[in-house]
Amino acid sequence: MIKLILNADDFGHSKIFNTEIIKLLREGKLKSTTVMVKRVDPTQKYQIEELGILRKDGISIGIHFEIDENEDIRKQIEEQYSLFFNIFGFQPSHFDIHMPKYRLMENAALEIIKFGDEKAVPVRNLGLNETGKHTSEKAFFATNHSIEEIYSYIDDMQEGKSYEIIVHPGMFDPESKSSLNKDREQDILKVNLINKKIKQRPEIKIISYLDL
Repeated sequence: MIKLILNADDFGHSKIFNTEIIKLLREGKLKSTTVMVKRVDPTQKYQIEELGILRKDGISIGIHFEIDENEDIRKQIEEQYSLFFNIFGFQPSHFDIHMPKYRLMENAALEIIKFGDEKAVPVRNLGLNETGKHTSEKAFFATNHSIEEIYSYIDDMQEGKSYEIIVHPGMFDPESKSSLNKDREQDILKVNLINKKIKQRPEIKIISYLDL
């Protein structure tokens, strides 16, 4: 068997983004998402409740850490970890952080990996010196690749290994300043095409972080 986590990033960034992520989770096309806890606000109350309900079906719900390296990294991690619990009432299933092109956030990522070890929480495989539980292969950011490149990545998946494909689904939100705002509708299409592609390889099973 080949295990594949298909994770939607940026839940909490926008109610419009949340709506599309929840729809894909309900349809079983995704089984994992990460939450930007600092951006969750009271208007998302019912979406947060919906996510909690989906968790009962095996959906993994993790933290998407947002770190300012000019401030105390450990303190930010602990604050966002506590905020997640205050919002949801349960512990996160996994941690993640984006890695910019020039790896400016590597120190923060290593600190998050260390924190994950302490809490026994899986951390996204960023190709660093990781310990603890994570996918066997480095995470693949589908948002940054064409569907042909994504298909090639899936074709190369090997028996006995585990993978994570990261997407950022959503519809355009005119109030969002996200750099990926215009790409999110394309990621909905990519999720649907990825699911069709996976059906051609029955040895690939879409899982959540809870199944690692």
